[in-house]
Order: sequence, then C-alpha cells, then structure tokens
Amino acid sequence: MHAFCDIRGESLDSVIFDLDGTLWNATEGIKDTWNEVLKNYPNIREPITTEELEGCMGLLLDDISRRLFPKESAEMQHKLITECCELENKVLAEKGGILFPKVRETLAELKKKYRLFVVSNCQSGYIEAFYKGNNMAEYFEDFECAGNTGKPKGENNKLVIERNNLKSPVYVGILRVIYSLLLMQIFLLFLLSMDSVM
Repeated sequence: MHAFCDIRGESLDSVIFDLDGTLWNATEGIKDTWNEVLKNYPNIREPITTEELEGCMGLLLDDISRRLFPKESAEMQHKLITECCELENKVLAEKGGILFPKVRETLAELKKKYRLFVVSNCQSGYIEAFYKGNNMAEYFEDFECAGNTGKPKGENNKLVIERNNLKSPVYVGILRVIYSLLLMQIFLLFLLSMDSVM
C-alpha cells in the first residue's frame, strides 16, 4: 500500500472516524430504547420518530434534549436524556447496530497501514457499546467523546491527536447523515486505490 500525503506533503499516519452515519446506523435501536424510557413519562410527548433522531445526529446531548423535550425544564431534560442514554448503551452493547456495507473489511485493510481512532459527540459508554455490540474494538487504538470530556468533537479530535502523538491525521465524518456514507466511501476508495495513485 502506498503512503498518501496531506496538503503539506506529509504522509498520513492515522484516520479519525466519526461514528453515527459514518461507521454504523444505530438509529432504530436508539429510537426503540428512548421510547421505552418515555413509556414511564406518558405526559411528556408522543413517541420519538426515526426522522427526529436523524435530525439530532451529530449534536451534543444538551442540544438533543432541548430539541426533543422543549417544554420541559433543564433539569427534566437532563433526567430524560440521561435515562435514555443509559438504556441505549445497555441495549446496543448487547444487540449492536447496523454497520455500513464493507466497514469491517475496509477497517481491517486500513489498519495495516494507518492508526485508527473514533471521536463522537455522544455520551459516555456509547462508543464502548459500538465496540462490544459489533465486535469492533480490535480496529481502533483510542477514542474520545463529549460525554467523557464535556467538549465538542473538534476539541476531542485535538485531544486524541495530542494523546497519541499523531503527526498527520485525517478526519472522516460529516454532520449530515445523508451524506456521510458517500463521503466515507469516496475517501476509503481513495486510500485503497494503490495502483492508480503514485
């Protein structure tokens, strides 16, 4: 496999992946668990829809809770989102989510040449649930999330870069889920097209 270069001409040494909409789709599992929690609060709102959750992907949890529970106090919003995330982590760790096509094979190939990482705006325990539920831990060296640090994705990317002494990383991810898979496929095809580059 050839070494690819960034815009400074330095060889890429690592890939940092976003999670939701880039590596997997866990929307249905999240929706089901959150609606299970909401059964305990029948007067809060109607069941959450897939479309609503898709519109929340990439947002920080506080922003999600304000969007989904706008009539509730900040304290109640925090209580609801915390309960939802706790059950979500438990169920996803047991059942997993839907990996995008060829993700496992592509990561295995990339790992031969590049160091791989995950950074997400998710809650604590969510990336671990992804690892456990889909048996993905072997592909990644490290991860970080907003739930652990209280910081957004950009700042957590910096933490991972500094913590792992990365010299020339590239980030793969995008906030709008509808474009994420296409972006990832284009990028990975670029990395894996050894014969047509250099």
